[in-house]
Amino acid sequence: MAPESSSSPGVSALEEAARALLGVWHRARRTVAGHLSPVQLDAMEVVAVRPGLTLSELADELRILPSSASRLCDRLETASLLERAPARADRRQVALHLTPDGADLFNDLRRHRSADLQTVLEHMTGTERTHLQRGLDAFTRHARARGPVPTADASP
Repeated sequence: MAPESSSSPGVSALEEAARALLGVWHRARRTVAGHLSPVQLDAMEVVAVRPGLTLSELADELRILPSSASRLCDRLETASLLERAPARADRRQVALHLTPDGADLFNDLRRHRSADLQTVLEHMTGTERTHLQRGLDAFTRHARARGPVPTADASP
């Protein structure tokens, strides 16, 4: 039995669209990086967007404990996807960077995700795409007005 919703039709439609978008997002993850956990991919996305960030910055971004971030980086380093090096500004800090293999995997993930999204968009009319773009722009603007929107959610 499906849970009841007390949401307005607009909220229900947005929830359904979010599920569809996340489905496309996760399909690319399973295809390209099914061997990695969602949090490992989240970490890779954060490092790809902010190369050189510190371990504590990664922990803050992912909203996890620094010790958990350290273990997460250990696993990514063992898989040759991430490397740690002394930070340029403060050599007591550790800077995180994707390895060439990590960057290749992340770029492959982005290509698969973009291709899947492009296929969906190609099945829409020009008017539908225009309305979607306007709606997404407005939604993003209003969501950001309520406070910071994380750069990496639970799903790259």
